[in-house]
Parts: sequence; C-alpha cells; structure tokens
Amino acid sequence: NTGGSSGPHLHFEIRKASNQHPTNVLKYDFDIEDQVAPRFLSVYMYPLEENALINGTKEKFSSRVVKDQGVYTLPWGTRAEVSGSLGISVEVFDYLNGASNRCGVYSLELYLDEQLHYRHVMDEFSFNETRYINAHIDYEELIRNGIKAHRLHRLPNDRLRIYENLVGNGELKIDEKRSYQLRIVATDVAGNVSELSFKLSGNPDQVFSGKLRENQDLFMKYDEVNSFEKDLVTIRIPKNALYQDMNFSYSKTPAEQGSLTDFFQMGSEEVAVHSRYTLSILSEGIDPALHNKLLIVTLDEDGKIAEAGGEYQDGKVSTSLRNFGKFAIGIDTIPPVIKPTGGKI
Repeated sequence: NTGGSSGPHLHFEIRKASNQHPTNVLKYDFDIEDQVAPRFLSVYMYPLEENALINGTKEKFSSRVVKDQGVYTLPWGTRAEVSGSLGISVEVFDYLNGASNRCGVYSLELYLDEQLHYRHVMDEFSFNETRYINAHIDYEELIRNGIKAHRLHRLPNDRLRIYENLVGNGELKIDEKRSYQLRIVATDVAGNVSELSFKLSGNPDQVFSGKLRENQDLFMKYDEVNSFEKDLVTIRIPKNALYQDMNFSYSKTPAEQGSLTDFFQMGSEEVAVHSRYTLSILSEGIDPALHNKLLIVTLDEDGKIAEAGGEYQDGKVSTSLRNFGKFAIGIDTIPPVIKPTGGKI
C-alpha cells in the first residue's frame, strides 16, 4: 500500500508504452457486460458575459432532470428564458450490469438547434494534465454541493486533450427572440446512449431583475501576472495559474481561534487555482523570539483552524497556496505527541 491510498487494493492500468498515457481499459476486449445507458441527474446553466441573463438574473440556473418517454428533460413548467453567452454543465454517470458503483461517461456531445458545439471523448490522458480536471468540472458546484458535473464548454486555460468539434469553445450564443433546442448526448464505451433534451426561450429584451454582486475588488486576467495588496496582505499570482479571467474579491474579519491577525478572505473557495501563488501577511508587534514559530493558518470547511504552511522572513509570513480562502497568521509552540494505537509498550 503506497501513495495516497487508504488501504490495500488492486490498482489496474493499461498505458501506452510510448508516452505512459493511461488509456480507457473498457475499450479492451474484457468480458464486461454493459447494457446500461448513462443516467443524467441534473443540469446547470450560467452566464458567461456581463450582459448574459437567465430568467432575468445573472445567477446560475440549476435543475434536476426527469425521464419522459426515454429522453431526459426538465421538469414540466420549468422556466428557462435566456440571453447572451451561456455555459452548460451536466451531472451524468455511467453504470455497468451487476455493479452499483458509478463510472464516468465515455463521451458527451452538446447540440444547439442540431449543430454540434462541443464534444469530449475519454480515450486517454496525460498525468501532466491531471489537475486540469478542475477546469473541466463545474468546480463551484463541487465545492458548494459536492456535485461532480461536466462543463460542456472549455475554459481558456483548460489544456486537457479530450475535446473535439468545439464551436466557440462550446459557449452558447443566444441573441434572437425565439425557441432554441438544446440536446446533450451521453455515450458509454459499449455504445449505450442517453439524451437530455429541452428548449431554451431566447429573449434578448429581458430585463435584469437581480442584485449585482459586491466585493469585486480587482479584475484579474488568467494569462497575465496578477498581484493584490491591501491592509497587511499581499498576493502574487503567476501567469496561467487561473483557468479563466475572474473578479477577485477581498474582505477581512476579526481574529479568532487564537490567530494573531485578522482573517483575510482572499478570493472565493469556489474558484479553482491551477498552480501555486504566494500569499504574504505582515507580522506586526509579535515578539521576535517567536518569529520561527509563525505560520499561515486557514479555516477548513467545518470552520476549524488548520495550518497552511509558511515561514517568517523580512517582517512577514509567506506561504505558497493552490486555493483561495480565509487566511491569518498563527503560531505553533506545541510539540508533536506520539501515542500508541494499541498493544503494550
């Protein structure tokens, strides 16, 4: 048992000898029965530009789906009035005969008025591309609700090599007052097919009725070096560390759980970061004898304090991070404790 696994297990791969890329093992001639088509669970739509609207707001649209006469669709009466540039993501899984576990789908296709806009195929991938899965999935939905949904458009800095037949990177342009037919096709390796189909009501004249988002402190471009400095904190984000441009937000809250500074909210936890950036917090009024005990702390998903690494140098504590969140300076003066897990000493 090695690596990141949690117990004894069998790990099975078939790789290409030429480049060590893992390949889809279901494509080989194993005696695996599969007569079960993929199952759609939910669909999401979100505006991709400033003037795009969904049902009069700039908020994400989400809906569970139902199956009607063999085709998945939106529940009866669901309103989907849209305009501008939109993105789609879907929660969909594949299944095998006699197995309860969920598998990833082999291929997904997106059609708008029967024109193919997006397709991805899971034949193989490179280990160097693994982290780009954070750009492929709807990362916000994963962090917020634990849902794994495939994004059906390609973010600017998504370098996975699974995409084919992209039209405008899969973004949907809704600019006419008419009905648009949306169709999403999921296929497994055995050729079983499921479809999700519904209509969008295009209305470029719809009126914005929601609230504008606050705390948009700085616009950051993914293909440039970005930096931010305020109060005690400084961050520096290297070029291509983000998957797309973003509005960076910042706020602070009072110290808690023994932190030595306020907690600084850097961006949103719902935004994925591809490569490491640097966060530095000035350490003011702290006994120099304790400088080597200082570190950056964060709040985990349960609101409990956790270490985020870092060390003191030149009047500040700095660390390297691959996520946004709440951070502060903490101190660690407690040595580790070793306890036996059973038996006698």
